[in-house]
Amino acid sequence: MHDRSDLNSQKGAAGTFGILLLAGGRSRRMGCDKAQLSYHGRPLIEHMQRRLDAMGPARLVIGGRMPGLRDLVPDGGPVASICALAQNPALSGGLEQWLIVPVDMPHLSPDLLFRLLSDPAPAAYFVAHPLPAALRFDNDVKAFLKVAARDLKAGRGVPVKRLLAAVKASAVMPTAEEVGKLLNINPPEEWAALLSREDGINTSGRR
Repeated sequence: MHDRSDLNSQKGAAGTFGILLLAGGRSRRMGCDKAQLSYHGRPLIEHMQRRLDAMGPARLVIGGRMPGLRDLVPDGGPVASICALAQNPALSGGLEQWLIVPVDMPHLSPDLLFRLLSDPAPAAYFVAHPLPAALRFDNDVKAFLKVAARDLKAGRGVPVKRLLAAVKASAVMPTAEEVGKLLNINPPEEWAALLSREDGINTSGRR
């Protein structure tokens, strides 16, 4: 967790905000921990931390890992991390506005995420991409998370799409350029293809 006093509320972000970086999945399709994949010489999770920290969040919390925030239930998905954050005031720090960001989206940019933060709805996400999402811990969201916590502890899954629908989240239409930045990686073939494309671009740029 990182604390900041020089909060960046520019580009439409209203007030202070925190970021929950989701890194607790088992990465079954990848076959290894995606957070520890090597990306340009450093673990992917470190790349994401640096990129998100540049936005100036009040707090950056790693979900699903210790040290950090342990999910409410193991393998409970993003909502298990969100529930754990809502139940942990020591980590949430009383912040109402949060960005929920997966670790496997290396091309996410601050401009893209600030678009979600600036939306006035209780929650916002990009069309066809339930994550990343901006989420305000208002009364409706807290009420949903209480029910979700009970379902998760009872072994019932709670998809993040259900949370977004329940709180009437705003579906933001991404531009053509932004769609490329919303790429998330799952099987090894996708990861290899991403690195190959980036290596080709970098090689072309050096010619």
